[in-house]
Amino acid sequence: MHRILRSTIAALVLAPLLSGCGGFMIACPAIGYLNTLEVGLSGARSGEVALVELCDEFGCSVPGPTAAADPPTAGPWYSGEDLGTGAWRFTLDMSAPEEFELIAYGPGVTELARESFTAEWHRVGGSAKCGGPMATGPVEFVID
Repeated sequence: MHRILRSTIAALVLAPLLSGCGGFMIACPAIGYLNTLEVGLSGARSGEVALVELCDEFGCSVPGPTAAADPPTAGPWYSGEDLGTGAWRFTLDMSAPEEFELIAYGPGVTELARESFTAEWHRVGGSAKCGGPMATGPVEFVID
């Protein structure tokens, strides 16, 4: 009887460790999260900027009100918001592009500047095992 009890206890203790799971499993919540990128505008023509777009290999951002009303059906969802005082905030759906491009437009959709950037994202919530929101920046975008 004691031998059966010891064998059962040993099996219960060793099974998770030997199964390749490394012990106790962690349950992650099934939720999405948003990543953010702050952009500061500077330079001689920064006051002329009417719109800033963030683009990567999958597509480009849309202005905030448009993004909420008409989200894309495929690919990532990026939206840009003018915070005033020469600052923009981009919200990205669970995407953290390592390389991206910023494009500044003046009135009448005239391109004022275009520049490529490399991002170093860091986690600002959640966990390494389950993921969570990330941020990078601020990025300084010079408009001359």
